[in-house]
Amino acid sequence: MIRGQRADDTLLTQDQPITVYMDEAVLSPMQGSNLGMFDLENVQVLKGPQGTLFGRNTTGGAVLFTTAKPTNEFEGSVRLGYGNFDTKTATAVLNVPVNEQIRLRAALDYTKSDGYGRIVAGANAGQRLFDRDELNLRFTAAIDPTDWLRTMTTVYHSRSDNGGVAFTLLDTPSPAGAAGFVFGQAMSDAYARAKTRSVYDSEDGRGTQFARTRVTGVIHTDTIELDDNLTFKNIFSYRRAKDETSNDFDGTLVPVLDPAGATYTKTYSEEAQLQGRAFDDRLNYIFGAYYYVLKGLDGAGIPRFGAGTITFGQPSTVYGSVNNTSFSAFAQASYKLTDSLNLTAGLRYTTDKREATLTNGNFPLTVCSFRDNAGVPLPANACFVDVEKSFSKPSYLVSIDHKFGEDTLVYLTHRYSYRAGGFNLRAATVDAAQQSFKPETVKDLELGIKQSSNLGGGLRLTANLAGYYQWYNDVQKGVSVLQSDGNVGTVTQNAAKANIYGGEAELGLRYERLVELNFNYAYVKAEYKNYATLTTVGGVSAQPDDFSDRQFKYQPKHQINANLILTPDVGDIGQLSITANVYYQSKVFFSEDFQNRAQLIRRLAPGAVPFLPTDTVFGQKGYALVNGRIELGNISGSGFTAAVFGRNLFNKRYVDSAIPFQDSVGIDTGVYGAPRTYGAEVTFKF
Repeated sequence: MIRGQRADDTLLTQDQPITVYMDEAVLSPMQGSNLGMFDLENVQVLKGPQGTLFGRNTTGGAVLFTTAKPTNEFEGSVRLGYGNFDTKTATAVLNVPVNEQIRLRAALDYTKSDGYGRIVAGANAGQRLFDRDELNLRFTAAIDPTDWLRTMTTVYHSRSDNGGVAFTLLDTPSPAGAAGFVFGQAMSDAYARAKTRSVYDSEDGRGTQFARTRVTGVIHTDTIELDDNLTFKNIFSYRRAKDETSNDFDGTLVPVLDPAGATYTKTYSEEAQLQGRAFDDRLNYIFGAYYYVLKGLDGAGIPRFGAGTITFGQPSTVYGSVNNTSFSAFAQASYKLTDSLNLTAGLRYTTDKREATLTNGNFPLTVCSFRDNAGVPLPANACFVDVEKSFSKPSYLVSIDHKFGEDTLVYLTHRYSYRAGGFNLRAATVDAAQQSFKPETVKDLELGIKQSSNLGGGLRLTANLAGYYQWYNDVQKGVSVLQSDGNVGTVTQNAAKANIYGGEAELGLRYERLVELNFNYAYVKAEYKNYATLTTVGGVSAQPDDFSDRQFKYQPKHQINANLILTPDVGDIGQLSITANVYYQSKVFFSEDFQNRAQLIRRLAPGAVPFLPTDTVFGQKGYALVNGRIELGNISGSGFTAAVFGRNLFNKRYVDSAIPFQDSVGIDTGVYGAPRTYGAEVTFKF
């Protein structure tokens, strides 16, 4: 999440507000984008609307991972680790300069862990949960055929296999909810069993639970120096991803919510840039064009995947064949008005096209849930709805910054960008499938200061301070509903307007090379404006209601991340480093539909209100996590480094994510964050 914006869902029919890049290439879709992030040169987080400089346009921001590049030195490293829950890790890097024109680098990362949970009842009783079996491979070749042409090619592959996570009931099931009404005492008994076991254990009523991911890709970059002031750069990427999951969302033997899903995608992107300098280097500019294609299947009951989603014991088929394209042209220029005053402006225009063929029915597909305009179900062999729509909008940036001496920079930035609209892949009717949601737009204003000060006596202070205000229109928000076909689904709606404002402080204090303190604080206030929509009121669907008093879900108002690093001099023994880390976040809500008892009661049918449990959970209270690491590097000059570490040292229990269905199904379920983990590592560099 960046400044109040996060992905509500990962459907192929909906773009994400925050884009992840690896070596300037977009990693899309989100499935598998967290794999293979090792042997990195740097990580950057760009906050606010983006799109005038490179890549794709986004409303929330971008995260840029830059992998380590081949060097001119023969070098490498091997790191081995072991931790609790029988966690084994290995990372290896080898860099080989073949000659002056060719440099190669290979890297491997492997993790194997038993995990900290199990399935305690069901067909797969004994299966491990929260386990990890991941292998990441990367090979990079830097080839410079001439002094004016440089090429970089990276090929990567990742695979991940595990048994999934443990969902657990967070509060008492309502006997008046759909689950309690259908399954009666079985739901109460399931909750009673959940209260007696670890939050990391779960029952499995589906009969199979897993999460499998495969990602393969290539990124090729050509850089041509046309002259001393002009450079042409071309970035091509191809990515193929397969993600398959089978879960038990209610974590019980009762077949209430047992989704399965699969995503198969191929993505291509092509970006051309012309970078230059002019007017005695006072002007720096970039012009570019970007083209992106995504083709894939997404959903449950896909013929090649097989498994369908089970809701109230009934299996269903819901999936879409998707074809997304995006084309844009962009330019950005920065001009030094004086030696200390700089003006930057950028513009982008993007056209996005969304095409999909949607299917919704039982599993295997013999009865179609889609109905025509007369209300007649479509035949099973024609249970397809074709949808298509294009969206076009600009993105822009205007910024001015001024240097006060060598150590202080003040800037003021205004940005605007958009996220394309799309279609609801899980729509239950033809009308709902054909109705697209609109693009969302964000414009912001940010004022900041970056400063570095020598305080004397060996003390040095760095400070980055920023305040911002965002105007957020046609917000795309996912809402969970009990659909007309009897299945629980998530639909995306445009939630009118919202304002997001806040401030950020990054402070660093260093005393010579002995002590370093880093303190990061973020305040975010995200509130809706004019958020009126048709929802369920008093148990009656499609009633007007005002959600303007709701806060953004999963967005804490306060976040703190503090690091204390001690590096005492231990002489020839090695380089000792002791690190303590504290992360804190304030309360978050799990839903924007209801965040207190009064809001939930408003959504229930009058007859269900007396049965509403008194222990209903609406969010996660604020909590802090403490982590630590002790490392002794280059022991006696041998090239060996040894370290011990611990995460969540005080074993804090907190809900990391939740699925609140109290208003529709009568249950709330969630997944708890990782318990205390610890281990040791040894690294050898050569």
